[in-house]
Amino acid sequence: MASTGSACHTGADEPSHVLIAIGASPAAMRGAVRFSLGHGTTAQEIERALELIGAAAARFRGTAMTPRPVAADPADARRATP
Repeated sequence: MASTGSACHTGADEPSHVLIAIGASPAAMRGAVRFSLGHGTTAQEIERALELIGAAAARFRGTAMTPRPVAADPADARRATP
């Protein structure tokens, strides 16, 4: 599942308290997307999602993006996310 905003304030126009706490810029907060992973989410599904999101962002920006390496274990991928 993907959404904008925080999980506890779905539908609110307020930025995520987490993004505020980490000092994200207003532009980054407006462009943030939150992804929820389930227990059954595989590393391959995460890797494919990252590929698709990167390609879509590159098309949107009109630039090429270098894919970020993805950990084999979904738990490692969640820990590696900035």
